[in-house]
Amino acid sequence: MLARGARIAVQSEVLAERMFGAFGRDFAIRMTSAVRSTVIGTLLVSFGEGALIGVAYAIAGVPQPLLFATFTIVLALIPFGAWAAFGLASLILIGSGSVLAGALLFAFGAVVMTIGDNVVQPMVVGSAVELPFLLALIGAFGGLAALGLVGLFIGPVIMAALLLVWQEWMIDPDGPRKNESIS
Repeated sequence: MLARGARIAVQSEVLAERMFGAFGRDFAIRMTSAVRSTVIGTLLVSFGEGALIGVAYAIAGVPQPLLFATFTIVLALIPFGAWAAFGLASLILIGSGSVLAGALLFAFGAVVMTIGDNVVQPMVVGSAVELPFLLALIGAFGGLAALGLVGLFIGPVIMAALLLVWQEWMIDPDGPRKNESIS
């Protein structure tokens, strides 16, 4: 795949066009773009969440804040993984006598992760694959529930595929009729 990926992609597009016409080629191109955008969007959101919480580590006085920030970025890709990272950092602070700093760090991390995972990620992924926010959110959570971690990436792509097929089927070859609008 690595050596001949570009050639396989072109052949897949040609095959899709031969099997399903122009819609097949467009569908293959859009699905490739949707997968790429979903992965990149998820990585960017995870990096943003980890970086924000990493700044909080430095402010709160967590030992080795850069190391904790790196772990948080990586673990943010896993559901509830970042929670373990900033939870551990909070426990370290509480154990060392900084109860207020530990509690505030945990509260800040919880806010960042909740907003990042439930608002920012569906918006970033949804806009990248031209998917409405609600469908991106449903796709992400549905994918997570059905397929686990991989579902976070696959769910929005499946929703984008369903939306594309829906839009293609709803196109009237005769154009809009009187008192009808195209949406």
